[in-house]
Amino acid sequence: MMMEEKRQTGVRGRKAPDGTRERVIALTRDLMAADGLSSVKARPIAASAGVSVGTLYNMFGHLDDLVRLANGQTYDDLFAHQQGALDRARKAMQTPRRQLYTLAHAYLEWVGDHHTLWSATLAFNQDRMDSAPSWYRQKERALLAIIEQALEDFPIRFDGDRRLHTARALWASIHGIVSMAMGTRTLLLPVEDIEVQIEIVVDAVARTLKSQPSA
Repeated sequence: MMMEEKRQTGVRGRKAPDGTRERVIALTRDLMAADGLSSVKARPIAASAGVSVGTLYNMFGHLDDLVRLANGQTYDDLFAHQQGALDRARKAMQTPRRQLYTLAHAYLEWVGDHHTLWSATLAFNQDRMDSAPSWYRQKERALLAIIEQALEDFPIRFDGDRRLHTARALWASIHGIVSMAMGTRTLLLPVEDIEVQIEIVVDAVARTLKSQPSA
């Protein structure tokens, strides 16, 4: 766990037994993955971890701080999945356009495998991003950086923040397509239909980039 994350939430009161903090975070993620955000309540988490509710709050300060730490690990898992997909695409010498599609497909695949957990993460973020600490925002920014890496392989000149804006626009489009297809526990559309929509967006971005001046 990043030291900055520990400083943001802190451990208050008496020190908990070794491993308790990590076990509580893992239990929180398990609850979110099984039953969504509404299942995250202090009493059952404390009981499962073998600590009192008071100790739970001493460790994390606020339930939102605990959920953010759990979500931070979820972001890390998604980051590793996406970075691995891009690394493999580059090793296979995929075209820049194909790399973008590979990343989009990898995201759809990950969401399909972690549907309830990701839905809970997004539900938590909905009204809390304005107050999110910097380390938490950086988790999302890291996902954009992966897309920026793929965009670097297009032989064009990106002026100023154009690459970042392109990455953000592409991420918003793909994320929007997948999010609109998400039900409570399953995808509402066949994966094949979602992939067609993703390909339309990726093709449009690739055509736009192809028309830009070369580097």
